[in-house]
Amino acid sequence: MGKSDIEDLLTRLTEVEELMRFPSVGSHVERAIRLSLSIARTGRSTAVIEAAMKLVRALELFKHERPPLHADERVLQQAIGRLRNALGSESTLRK
Repeated sequence: MGKSDIEDLLTRLTEVEELMRFPSVGSHVERAIRLSLSIARTGRSTAVIEAAMKLVRALELFKHERPPLHADERVLQQAIGRLRNALGSESTLRK
């Protein structure tokens, strides 16, 4: 996976973060799930794939909680952070 591929995945993750600023909009959560799945499908390293799938699970839990609980928000932010770190590690390995 080249640098531009990783930048594309980071762009998708940034969009997930932006969508989750207003999670009460159902379509935002659905789009965030689709983006996270696309990262999992495109990722090459096990760390990226696993982190993306954990984010998908966190988003699915978040989607089904109404109203969302604060604990779910923390889990969601942790999952985003783990994926960002995995992508960052992937990026440094490619330099």
